[in-house]
Amino acid sequence: MKKALFLLILAFIFSVCAFTITACDRGDITVPTSSENYNGNNGNGGNGNSDNGNNGNNNNNDNNDEQNEQATAGLLFTLLENGTYSVSVGDAKNESTIIIPSAYYGKEITSIDSKAFENCTSLISVIIGNGITSIGEGAFYGCKSLTSVEIPNSVTSIGYFAFSGCTSLTSIVIPNSVTTIGNNAFYYCTALQYNEYENGLYLGNSDNKYVCLVKAKSTDIASFTINENCKVIYQGAFRYCTSLTSIEIPNSVTSIESSAFYNCNNLTSIEIPNSVTSIGGRTFENCTSLTSVTIGNNVTSIGNI
Repeated sequence: MKKALFLLILAFIFSVCAFTITACDRGDITVPTSSENYNGNNGNGGNGNSDNGNNGNNNNNDNNDEQNEQATAGLLFTLLENGTYSVSVGDAKNESTIIIPSAYYGKEITSIDSKAFENCTSLISVIIGNGITSIGEGAFYGCKSLTSVEIPNSVTSIGYFAFSGCTSLTSIVIPNSVTTIGNNAFYYCTALQYNEYENGLYLGNSDNKYVCLVKAKSTDIASFTINENCKVIYQGAFRYCTSLTSIEIPNSVTSIESSAFYNCNNLTSIEIPNSVTSIGGRTFENCTSLTSVTIGNNVTSIGNI
């Protein structure tokens, strides 16, 4: 009887050990499966000071604490199919300052959701972690108290209406990494201050003040020289410049957004360099004198022009 009981206990211990070894071999770790409110700490699986014996994750846990400790409580993180997270306001709608970390539970945060902070009228400042690559459509739409934004070097695209209606916004840093800016991204940002170069108004950063050509200073210009460091010609930049007859686009420009030359009815020819990869819709609409358009070899998308 004692021998049988001993063998039963031994078998149980063996099965538990086998299960534990298998789990370790798989690298199992508890992470959110879809979306979860961030509560200011990493829970059982993410505290670098935990004594749960999981030594293999200690370094990662320490990094998680460092990356997330300053994040605004209440933000909503959604796990995407590619294994990274997106972020939206969640329960932080009334915060005056939003801090978006670069990672959550050891996984990168790569995008700010469409309409993520729409109409957060109490929001004054936002700090965006390096690692975010895209700012979704209408992400900060109607944040009328927002005064300044610094976009990190990781961001490549800014969506439609992203900062539209931010009437208190005076300063926005656009990094060199940005290659596309959607329509009306800065619509009705009436307090926004621009960097000037000759006849143009630009947005940029401390190293390059001319990343995005927002618009010509006047619609009466006959010729225009774009700064050699410009990367994006913004939507409607030369809209209704009816006296414009010539323009030279430098080899730094990567995208020409929609309606950029709308109703430039005295423009006769234009050469688009090889650096440009996308041309937006209605770019040359009502350019009635335009007889020659040379398009570079690297353009991959052209809207209805």
